[in-house]
Amino acid sequence: MSANALLTLSRELHEADSLEAVMVVVLECIRATTRYDRVWVMVPEGDILQTIGYVQPDMKLVNLQMAQISVKDDRWLQRCVTSTKMFVANDVRLEPDADQEKVELFGVRTQIIVPMIRLDERIGAFVVGTFADCGVMPPTDREVETIVQVATFVSVVAGRICAETARAKAEAQLRVGQRMEALGQLAGEIAHDFNNVLASVVGNSELAARLLVGHEAAPLITDIQTAATRATALTRQLLAFSKGQVLARKHLYLSDVVLGLSRMLERLLPSNLSLSVDIRDTSIVYADQGQLEQVIMNLVINARDAMPNGGEICVVVDQVSAADLSREKSARVTVSDTGSGMTDAVAARIFEPFFTTKPGTTGTGLGLAVVDSIVRQHGGSVALSTKVNEGTRFDVVLPVSNGPVGAVPDAVNQASVQGAGELLLVADDDHSIRTYLKRVLIEAGYTVCLAENGIDAVKQIEQQSPVLVLTDLVMPRGGGKAVLWSAEKHDIPVIVMTGYTAGEQLEHPHWLMKPFDSDALLAMICGILK
Repeated sequence: MSANALLTLSRELHEADSLEAVMVVVLECIRATTRYDRVWVMVPEGDILQTIGYVQPDMKLVNLQMAQISVKDDRWLQRCVTSTKMFVANDVRLEPDADQEKVELFGVRTQIIVPMIRLDERIGAFVVGTFADCGVMPPTDREVETIVQVATFVSVVAGRICAETARAKAEAQLRVGQRMEALGQLAGEIAHDFNNVLASVVGNSELAARLLVGHEAAPLITDIQTAATRATALTRQLLAFSKGQVLARKHLYLSDVVLGLSRMLERLLPSNLSLSVDIRDTSIVYADQGQLEQVIMNLVINARDAMPNGGEICVVVDQVSAADLSREKSARVTVSDTGSGMTDAVAARIFEPFFTTKPGTTGTGLGLAVVDSIVRQHGGSVALSTKVNEGTRFDVVLPVSNGPVGAVPDAVNQASVQGAGELLLVADDDHSIRTYLKRVLIEAGYTVCLAENGIDAVKQIEQQSPVLVLTDLVMPRGGGKAVLWSAEKHDIPVIVMTGYTAGEQLEHPHWLMKPFDSDALLAMICGILK
């Protein structure tokens, strides 16, 4: 090529902003200076080879076919993308490394392969060649020289574009991560405030329902309780997403969790859907049973909604070998369906909070975001595989535990939950919650003193010596941790009441997640003081 032609090519290539645009310019150059009219680059992306340029008239078909080829299993492609020197295959049908079935499929004949290297980093391979329509066409020395010159320019520009693309992708992922972190913190703080409100609504509506048995206002109280229950479920989802919910972990059989849920899951499904449960393993996991149940239920409901015309849902519990994960063996729950599947665009966003494909107000978009958050909190992972019109499969993988599975505690007889004047301290910065708890505890036979912040609670512990402390975790002026420290110093048991842990794991034997009912509270008090 002449100096002027090279200068023109260099200028045009540096103005290109994508590999596709680069190859448009390169094609014109190759056609103008050689006998060839097919040119492409091969860029490895993991085991898959991305092909960009002009290979055959139907590039969509080429890309679909190439996407099914694993580079590591194809010796010819390995040679093309790893060779450090340019080489020529006059007729690929005569190359011993070439898979002749693929040669016949693509119809390749002559190929001139030039490695693309920029700053000692391999980018891929620059290829000029022919196919069956042109036949075998070995290059002349002049054509080889021209192709190598063009490949050198392409290597520089392609390297820049690949680096810019990678940087832009990393920056986009960082921005998404920052937004998710901020959104999670906001969701947790909102849920905390809502839980304080709901604790009062749930508690006082419960007391009102007892007083209004048979009264004409009783159905109104029932409606309030129903609405509060729905609001509670939504705040629990927000907390799970924000990692602000306390985990009640224990050693349990994953199979027992699934089997225990199966009957409830069947009731959630319409008659045109079938549910099968296949237990292939009885591994033990260290997990919060309620949250694992929420994960499985969310996945089954998602599968149900993907099959309005009927189908099958299969839940399988098995074990993943160490060889499959490059780590210790893990337990797995798989939920698969025969539904409509998802497009790549939908699948890419499926774990985003508030993203939903459900019409109108039928979905909050929190379900799968909550699934992902809960599983990550348990040290596990969620994998999605889906195809349009072929169904969807979610694999939930959790670490296996060697701990002993504990016995289920005996239920407390609520009739026996009655105090004998013992002094209890209630510390909470919300006036309505303090008032509600005081009513419940006095009605149950206890004496109650109140504190509205951490410093006040510590003073009350020092001065009044209560037999038990009930404290909120997040409070102004000292907070729940100061109360815990003071109570432990005086050997006083504590029940932690919390609506949000701000991402911290609470290692405490006695805690209640707001909102809670009075029976759960009194049963816990009875169990501690007996």
